[in-house]
Amino acid sequence: MRTACGFRFDDPQELLQVRELCRKIRNAFAHGEWDTCRELVAQASLAKAFAAVAGLLEGIEKAAEG
Repeated sequence: MRTACGFRFDDPQELLQVRELCRKIRNAFAHGEWDTCRELVAQASLAKAFAAVAGLLEGIEKAAEG
């Protein structure tokens, strides 16, 4: 269970891991660490990244309604 902005919602570990990988990619890109960026992108799945963000937004939306 996660609490953010006063909402409580489920945030499965698998989705957290995908978002963490996306965060690392963003940081490597922002700092010009191109080799690291390439390595991390090779590990990423775009479908999983979109699913992770959608799952997060869905959880927040349900918490806001409830």
